[in-house]
Amino acid sequence: MDGLLLRKWVTVTAVLHIVLTVMSTAPVPDGPVGLPSHIQVRTGVSHRNRAKSSGKRSQKPIIPPPQLEQSTKAELEQEKQLVKNMTEGYVNEEQQGVLQLSHPNYDQVSIKDLLPSYILMLPSNMMGATQYFMDTALAFTKLGLQSLFKSNVFKGIQCNSSSNEAELLICVTAAVERTSRIIKVGTNILSLNFRVLSGGATADHALSMLNTLAANPLNKTLMKALGSTAVIYITLMRESVPDETKVIAGSIMTELTGLPVASNIPDTTSGGFGRVNVIVPRPSRVHRADYDMAKLKAGATKMDLLTMNM
Repeated sequence: MDGLLLRKWVTVTAVLHIVLTVMSTAPVPDGPVGLPSHIQVRTGVSHRNRAKSSGKRSQKPIIPPPQLEQSTKAELEQEKQLVKNMTEGYVNEEQQGVLQLSHPNYDQVSIKDLLPSYILMLPSNMMGATQYFMDTALAFTKLGLQSLFKSNVFKGIQCNSSSNEAELLICVTAAVERTSRIIKVGTNILSLNFRVLSGGATADHALSMLNTLAANPLNKTLMKALGSTAVIYITLMRESVPDETKVIAGSIMTELTGLPVASNIPDTTSGGFGRVNVIVPRPSRVHRADYDMAKLKAGATKMDLLTMNM
């Protein structure tokens, strides 16, 4: 009897030892009660670190601020020299008596008033454009053309002081292109004005080029401001200018003013009445306003007028 009890006690002790050993070495599964043994919840330190590192990789890359292109910067340097050339040509016309305009005292005129607020508040990576517009505005003010600069360069450009850098870059590029066009066309007009005054075949060729420029509505205000009408008036009043040249000059005058032009030149050698040259605009140009009014009354839209006149 004692031997049987001893054998049972040894057996129970061995079983308990095995159970305790297994329980101490088997991992306790993480997660809710009833989770299958082959499924584990990743809550270890390595998994948390991996999640943090993957979050760092998903960060957006740092985008550098937009800057003026190299071609735009080179164009700014070229335009500074063109502004100087146009200023010198304008002064030469005044010295020859072609232009007699009263210049404002540009020391008392605030150059900043000619520039929109966003131009004066450009970021540091666009400060070259700010200085360019300041110098150009000063040059136009010295020539008495500050109103032309203010009305043509920044007109229709939709930017303000709250615009972001990408929008400012687009607006600055557009303003530089407009300024470049005004300077190039203005320098060309001044050169052609001098060639018209020289007379001969040079004047005929220059008048043909001025007639082409006058056909563009964007150039009419610039031609008037730079003295083309005064040059054409002098050409029409010269007795030595042939009729063919006066016809071209009168055509330019009607294109710029929209009015008929008549010139009466007496013959100083014989005392006769001389010749009378009358140039009128094309009938289509004279009556176009009447046609447009009739179309508008009939229900046409502005876009219809643009399509019909093309």
